[in-house]
Parts: sequence; C-alpha cells; structure tokens
Amino acid sequence: MKYLLHLPTRVSLLIGAAAGALLWLLLFGRPLNRAAADLLPAPPDAHVAGAALRSETAVAPGVLHYLENEFCAPDLCPDGTWSAWIILTPDNAWTVAELQTVRRTLLTTRAALNSTGFDGQALLAGYRFRNVPRIYLNVRRGVLGRVLHDSHEIILADGALQKQWGFYLYHELGHIVDLRLDRLLTREFNRRAAGGAGAGSSRTADGFWLDSVARENHPEATADAFALWIMLYHTDDPRPVFWNKPHEASFAAIAAVLDNVLRHIAPR
Repeated sequence: MKYLLHLPTRVSLLIGAAAGALLWLLLFGRPLNRAAADLLPAPPDAHVAGAALRSETAVAPGVLHYLENEFCAPDLCPDGTWSAWIILTPDNAWTVAELQTVRRTLLTTRAALNSTGFDGQALLAGYRFRNVPRIYLNVRRGVLGRVLHDSHEIILADGALQKQWGFYLYHELGHIVDLRLDRLLTREFNRRAAGGAGAGSSRTADGFWLDSVARENHPEATADAFALWIMLYHTDDPRPVFWNKPHEASFAAIAAVLDNVLRHIAPR
C-alpha cells in the first residue's frame, strides 16, 4: 500500500481503473447456472474425428497425441476411445495437464470403489467431462463444477482442475456414484451422521458438513464426504483447505462414516 501511494498520479489512476474493471467483471459477469445449461456448446458425436480436430488451432498442441496414446492406458476407456470420457471441441478444449488430472481422478476413484467391493468402472462409465475455460461456472456462488445427469456430462470450470488437489472432481464423481446407487449413499451417510436416527432433520448433522450449502443439502454433504474419503483413504495428496469450514467438522470423522457406509452397502 505504501508503494502505491508514491507512484505518479497517472499510473495510480490507471491501476485504479483496471482494478475497477476487474471487480465489475467478477461481480456482474454473466454466470452459468442450472437453468442456463443451454449456454454450453452442444456435445459432439461420441467418437470425435481426430483428423478434424487437428485442423482446429483452438486445440492445444499435444492434446490429441496425449488422448490417442496415453489417456486410455491401460484399460480406462471401455471401448478403447478417449471420447468415452472426454468432450473435445474448439469451444471447450483442454490442456494436457488438465487431461492428466482427469485421468488420475478417474483411475483413483475407480480403484477406491473396487477396494470396497463395487465395480468402479460400471459406476462411473457413461459420463463425459466437458471443460469450460473460465475459473468459475458461477462467480457469485463460487460454483466450480456441475453434473448434468440428463446429458451425462460433468461440467468443470478451470478452477475445479486447479484448486484443492482434485477435491472438486471427486465431489462431482460422488454425485454420479450416489445417483447410480439410487441415493442409498446419501441416505445411509446422513442417517449415520445423525447417529442412526433415521431421516431426521432436512439439515445435515453438525460436524458432517463443510459449508452452508451442504448443511441444507444432503446430497451435497455426501458428495463432499465422498471426495474426502477418496483423498484421505486413497491418495497421498494434501488435505483440502476451506476458509469457511465449521470448527467441529472433522475430515477424518466424515471420511470414516463414508467408508463404513460404502463397505456396508457394497455388493456381497
């Protein structure tokens, strides 16, 4: 602050104008919400022609080479084609680093589910990732990712791929697992979080939610718990850091309940 006070007046005014413009964009930039999913480009055919994409300069160099030679190895893609998982168009192109993050997330989640007795591939397959090249889907609400179950798409802003060591990707995959288990994961997690007292309150039990949205929304709390379970039990990544996490919420306790639920409901 002291340094800025000693800048020439003209430079200070330019800095102030730039800061004001940035603030306006953050506050009033057009958000993306559930009702405005049609703002997203239409998905391509299931099998995208690599030759056609190579001619598009919007696709980052090396992306198609990585997808065609490394992404599916050894057995990630059920039919051998990366388009089973990834939507790639010039409007929502990826970087190699982002695709590596998605691949690692899928392999880790699949292995974690397999370890509890589920078929991880079957629970996850059929949904495809679409990248939206901006930090947030909704700036004012801080939304980084969303699952569109009707179109079987996982929509990810750049921020979801860059923040919290994959937490937001695991969270969205948790929603898919929960839906494919007919919400049994949500029902059992919240029943046990409430001390086995049945459905009880519409609110998530204290100590088992990470933000105000999850407090009022059982599936959101369960998806958060799923992400924590993956990160604490199946990776060596650092724990996520949330500035608004209530002090009574224990990552270890939340992950332990989710682990017990998965092992209880897994196929025998």
